[in-house]
Amino acid sequence: SGMRLVGFGLQRGVLWVVGGVSTTAAGVVLESESGGASRRKGAFVVPLPAAEGFKDPFMEDLLDEGSTDEQHFDAYGNLITENQSVEWLNQSIAPMWPFLDEGLRQFIFNRIQPAIQEAVPVIGGSLKFSKLTVGQVAPKLGPVTSQVTEDGVELFVMVDYSGDLAVDFDVGVASVQLGDLTINGELLLTFKPLVDGINPIGGLELCCLDQPDIKLNLKAKGLLLDAVPNFYSLVKGAVDNVIAKILVAPYNISVRIPTVTGPVTDYASLKYRDPLGVLRLTVDKAEHIPGSSWTMDPYVKMQVGADYWYTDTIPRTLNPVWHGHAATQDFLVYHPRQHLFLEVHDHNTLSADEMVGEARTSVARLTHPKYGTSTTTRLPLVSPHGQQIKDAALTLKSEWLHAVPVRPADVAAQLPRPTPLAAADAAPHTLASTPTSPPNKDTERDKWRLGTRTDACLSGATEMITMFRVDRVSLGGAADDAGPYRVRVTVGGNSRMTEKGGTSDADNAKMLNTGATVEMATRLHAAGMAQDEFGKVLRATAEESETFYAREAKRAVQPLPTRLFSVENKENESWANGVRNRIKQETSYSRPNFSEVLTIPSTLSPSFDVEIIAQRPDSSSKKLTDTVVGSARFPIDHKGPFSVGGCLVHGSVKLAVLEAVEAKHAPPITAELEAKVKAPREPPSPEAAPKAF
Repeated sequence: SGMRLVGFGLQRGVLWVVGGVSTTAAGVVLESESGGASRRKGAFVVPLPAAEGFKDPFMEDLLDEGSTDEQHFDAYGNLITENQSVEWLNQSIAPMWPFLDEGLRQFIFNRIQPAIQEAVPVIGGSLKFSKLTVGQVAPKLGPVTSQVTEDGVELFVMVDYSGDLAVDFDVGVASVQLGDLTINGELLLTFKPLVDGINPIGGLELCCLDQPDIKLNLKAKGLLLDAVPNFYSLVKGAVDNVIAKILVAPYNISVRIPTVTGPVTDYASLKYRDPLGVLRLTVDKAEHIPGSSWTMDPYVKMQVGADYWYTDTIPRTLNPVWHGHAATQDFLVYHPRQHLFLEVHDHNTLSADEMVGEARTSVARLTHPKYGTSTTTRLPLVSPHGQQIKDAALTLKSEWLHAVPVRPADVAAQLPRPTPLAAADAAPHTLASTPTSPPNKDTERDKWRLGTRTDACLSGATEMITMFRVDRVSLGGAADDAGPYRVRVTVGGNSRMTEKGGTSDADNAKMLNTGATVEMATRLHAAGMAQDEFGKVLRATAEESETFYAREAKRAVQPLPTRLFSVENKENESWANGVRNRIKQETSYSRPNFSEVLTIPSTLSPSFDVEIIAQRPDSSSKKLTDTVVGSARFPIDHKGPFSVGGCLVHGSVKLAVLEAVEAKHAPPITAELEAKVKAPREPPSPEAAPKAF
């Protein structure tokens, strides 16, 4: 009939239809709309027979018994489809899997090997990656759930991998193999932003909202496992941390997609989500932990996304009680489908700590308006094998602080003007060492805590989140192009630091790719160009030019086409990659580009400090140390760029205050709407179409 369907979905026996024009053959009228699903005017539901015994664990977590999908739709404004099978995709992935060999090798060599070397004491530095067997078993994907948001379209894809991938490491005369790998988790693919263009999708964000469950088996030759206590735990922890720092929220893999006729997607906006708020959690007590009170020394690990934290250890008890501040931690929440994971561990001095129980709950349950802003939850404990432990439970107190965007000028107007930075702090100096890993039970526990409350302002808000965007740095003053740079921002005593600066899109566009570099170098040599001119054209050093000319002199008798396309060109490709990497490094030192957003929770603060940090060799040890080459203090409403020690930091600031109120994305449910939601619904008839609400 010419109906334009913007979106639909089947969830727990309810068919949702959103947007569209014209009328169906059955007489169902859809409200017309313009601008796509993100600006829809309304929607209506058509009840369908529910599959017997069908349950959606996410919806069960989110809502009480007796609640309906309509409440979820009105509370969060999302459109959820039913779980869909994607067997066609699994059949397509299977033949591609063996071709991931080289990419996985690079990932293991560059990320997994350094992490294991750092985590394993004594022999860790000697562990070397030696062999990778990808195997023939590909991951299984599905089911898939889709969801429409204001930003774009989200796909939740379940991943199940139980394959024959194996990784071998050597350490002297011994070796260890990581095999029998299993990975279970949920991937979130977000297509955003949606723009007007031939390709309406501006980018793709890939992440896991929760830490995936990874299991592996270690097979060691020699006395390796006996020589290093807790070897399995150390290796497993290193692998988990690497995956978390790449793929678990707030970390993600983001790729811009050309829109052809549309705007260019801003990379920082694509990669860095604004937090929804802060979930403040307090572990109150645990009851009936299995074990002996003479040997049980329990502590609790809490984790949301990639962030985790440990409570203090309570010695010799099966019913530990924690008190207030010492067991309170703040977690930034980026998506309502995230989960809170809790583990009860027994601390052991001479052997690995043992997990004796675990619990989980959805963040949506703790942050949903129905439950208010503060709640106490009793969670039953299950064993590491998934069996419920009789009478064992954790009692948890939670407080939800919703992030409300505000103008920096409104915050500055209600706070005193900041004091200038002391001259000693503003001058170049060596940076004191700071912990770079997430907090654990043996280190500082207050790293992520927001702090105590201050005088109320901004309608009672006393805390805020600063989102400081760092685009690039123009060097000057004490800074030079001799080493990598980072930017550190401090608000209210809490600091965050960027990664090392890289190259910008404009700089990358000026560089030839590997193949073009090899072809141009070969043609220039064949044309008889002098080495010094050759170096100027390709930006190669004298040593690099000499290396290439020496290799090509042996092949000068071959015709040019043979030299361009021979197998021996792999050596020239390696040479070209070396030249490209050096040029990129030098460019990142002289024109560091960041495109990062630092998310910093704190108490309300009238100012923030910006420091430019360079790595410089220490005069005595010759090791690289962090040196502050410039620092400055700015009022909270200062607009970028920021002049710091003769350098210019290009960026901007966004603020959100934290309010203990109902979530702003949850519009109030009126009595009329509640009556419609709870009223029994009959299947639509051709004579009467259901009304939109």
